[in-house]
Amino acid sequence: MTEFTFEYYNKLADQIITISALLGGFSIAIIANFLVSETKTRLTNNIMIASTL
Repeated sequence: MTEFTFEYYNKLADQIITISALLGGFSIAIIANFLVSETKTRLTNNIMIASTL
């Protein structure tokens, strides 16, 4: 069986951390965009309802 060096595990861990950070950032951006669009939609609807009263 092949034994891996510490350098190999170091590079592997570095790549896993980088990929995790990128995926986390994209997830946060998508969720934030969704929340902001929901808030704008509700705000627009409330303004339209208030202006008709």
